[in-house]
Amino acid sequence: MKFIAFLLALLLASPALARNPGATPVLGVQDGGTSSATGDLSAMTATVNVLSGYGALPAPKCDGTTTDSMALRNILTAAAGHARVLIPTGVVCRAESLVLRSNSRLTIDGTLKAPDGPIASVLIVASGADNVTVDGSGVIDGNRDVATKAPGAGVGGITSGPTASNLVIRDITIQNIHHWPVNIVGATNCFVANVTMKNAANSAEFAAGSNNCWADRLKIDNIDNDGSFVFYKGVWNSGITNSVISNGYVSGIGVYNDNDSQALSHDIVIANNILYGNGRVGIEASIGTHSDETKNHYNIKIQNNILRDNGKQNLSLGDIALSAIEKSDISGNSSYGYGGASTSPAIKITSGARALTIENNKIFNSGSGGTSGVCFQLAPSTGTGWVIRNNSCVDNQTARTIAYGFLGNIPANSQVQNNQIVNTIGGFGPLGLGSAMAHGWAQPLSGSDQVAGYNFYGHDNGTVTALQYSDATGTLAIGGASGKPSSIILNANTGGKIVFAGAHHDGGTAFVDSASVTPGAVRTPAAGKDRLILKNTSVVASQTIKLPPITGTSGQMFWMSSIGGITALTVQDNDGNAITGSPTTLAAGVGRAMITDGTSWFPAQ
Repeated sequence: MKFIAFLLALLLASPALARNPGATPVLGVQDGGTSSATGDLSAMTATVNVLSGYGALPAPKCDGTTTDSMALRNILTAAAGHARVLIPTGVVCRAESLVLRSNSRLTIDGTLKAPDGPIASVLIVASGADNVTVDGSGVIDGNRDVATKAPGAGVGGITSGPTASNLVIRDITIQNIHHWPVNIVGATNCFVANVTMKNAANSAEFAAGSNNCWADRLKIDNIDNDGSFVFYKGVWNSGITNSVISNGYVSGIGVYNDNDSQALSHDIVIANNILYGNGRVGIEASIGTHSDETKNHYNIKIQNNILRDNGKQNLSLGDIALSAIEKSDISGNSSYGYGGASTSPAIKITSGARALTIENNKIFNSGSGGTSGVCFQLAPSTGTGWVIRNNSCVDNQTARTIAYGFLGNIPANSQVQNNQIVNTIGGFGPLGLGSAMAHGWAQPLSGSDQVAGYNFYGHDNGTVTALQYSDATGTLAIGGASGKPSSIILNANTGGKIVFAGAHHDGGTAFVDSASVTPGAVRTPAAGKDRLILKNTSVVASQTIKLPPITGTSGQMFWMSSIGGITALTVQDNDGNAITGSPTTLAAGVGRAMITDGTSWFPAQ
């Protein structure tokens, strides 16, 4: 009682408060002291500067050398529910395993740095704690290069026990962490905003039952052994927005499980983020051991993100990699320069992914440093129900790197439509699933102007528009024909024919001539074939291809490709005459098309 009376007398005698009777009481702050945070705990009317201690509790030294864990723990425990605790600007407090209980607010304007010895996490939100805020303009430093991990301990910047609720982390920097900069486990109602995280071994994450947890305006750099920001083991009604994530070793943002037995994440928003320089993947939804492909994360919105120069480990995983995901929307994203010299898909969809809408995405110049970029790679096993529409795939480089717009198979009950493929090496690319293939190509009209290919694909029987070509003036120029834009029609009921102004291309393996190569020889496709695949596994110096006789009065198309590539290619008509403008090389795995108007062959790309 005597201590309370003394404290009240001290407050009333404070010159600072006498000058400003409406000011918030500041315990332990000398006259003229300030604090940068405004606080969220409305019932908390006082601030404790740790340099002055708290009541009878001694102050930590905060000299940058002494381990102050015990002094800071005691102050945080005593102040919970009563006062905000302030680590002021200009000091370095060395501590770890500081527990934040219900109704705690810690403002770090200076530096809170882990000691050199074995440590656990720097800050720990107690299990079941409610109403906890960590804020300030300062730094939490995990001392990663010097401190060691205590046996069996997880070592994070800020970690939470299960069932915590109403957590706020904002405005601080968290760096040099052994494991997670922020590890929120099983929490309800949390907000992480305007926080910088850098140089850590594991992801910042919402994990294992966390719900209604949101991250906004984060800056994350150099997470070197995991995804940079991860929704892990069953998170829902949560998201990350307006953040910049760079130079992570694995992925920028991930929705992950280790195996099928873990709870699935759902109702997740990943929107308006910028991700660049991440080693393997920009954004990913996957399950590690995924033997049951009916178990997928669901209701995920991946929208309006900008992904740039990810995937430089050259592992062909995809800038946006989707395997264990369903009933989700991937739209409005932009991918620039994904991958390296190997097959580098900007968007890769695999396994049991199902019920996806992928639309209005923009892809530019994937496959940097090679010629194997792909805009969409589709590899379903049990997946179904994909709608891929209104996307654009553009290669605007002098030395093109995108081989195809599309590569792979389309699953059942799916559609690919209205996708614009511009100036890729191999055009639209091969798609199939035991039925007709759809192809597209880029054809110079004048100078650098390129024809754009649009593909409409229906897996089931029916007639759908497959490809459409026009230049900026609305006229068509392909295979010697001209006029207003026309369509190529795919009709699965008549053997998978693609029709253009009466020309046709019969789809299916019955029309493919898969042939060996004799260097320097003339190769004539077998009768009735209109697709030639040369099976050389290494590059061949020279090869002549003699096109088949023209059989359609309105013309037809012919497709040729080489597995290993041909350095010097000569293309002749059936009479042995060289065809002007025809391709002079075949890159490995890249097809080239020829088309006829019924009288002569013309190069279609």
